[in-house]
Amino acid sequence: MMSGLSLQAGEGFSLSYESDKEENHLSIGLEKLYPNPLNQGENLHIEYGMSDEGYLTLHLLDAVGNLLKKQPLFLRSGSQHIELETTDLPQGIYFLKVSDAENSSVRKFIVR
Repeated sequence: MMSGLSLQAGEGFSLSYESDKEENHLSIGLEKLYPNPLNQGENLHIEYGMSDEGYLTLHLLDAVGNLLKKQPLFLRSGSQHIELETTDLPQGIYFLKVSDAENSSVRKFIVR
């Protein structure tokens, strides 16, 4: 069963996700981040898994760890797909951190 959600958080930061409840994972984990590197203005696709539904926070960090954006989400269990707009990000190295109360995953991506 697929479901979807779109969120607008202003300043060129929008998120959408699709959930497939048939696939369950043991913990939160960033599985795919693509394209990487990406061209300025392209959407970054994020795939990760959750074992239970719950609250997550997405953190977008620059190369030295400064928090650029933060977005709390409530998502169902299973595989998740999120798209992150990058229109307002200059060229550079960034980190995406997805975390819940107990776990977190961090991945690097490059905007060129």
